[in-house]
Amino acid sequence: MRIIIQKFLCVLLLALAACADTEWPQWISGEPTREQLDAYKGPIAMPNPKAEGKAWPNLADVPARPAVILPDDQKNALVTEMKNKNTEGVAEIAAYNAGHTPVVKPAPKTPLKKKKKVKPDAQ
Repeated sequence: MRIIIQKFLCVLLLALAACADTEWPQWISGEPTREQLDAYKGPIAMPNPKAEGKAWPNLADVPARPAVILPDDQKNALVTEMKNKNTEGVAEIAAYNAGHTPVVKPAPKTPLKKKKKVKPDAQ
């Protein structure tokens, strides 16, 4: 039992020490050394051989993407279709509501307690 407790405490110590900001040998922690971490200067840009020696396009010269514009007859047809669908939906709701009466429960009839009037003391 004593050996199990010692092993558990050893594993617990290693687990807690792994989170600490201390330097451990690489064969224990697996972390790179401080020199290796400081040597990294960011991602290395790989040159594109197709773009070498070519001028970049001026974005001011690139025309804007044309907007999608519908002809007036298509716009009117879409508006009419939407209005018809809306009218049909309103009619369906009205027909549904006409066939179903809402269930309203009457308020409970509990007698209200009358408050006693308090007369101020006449002095």
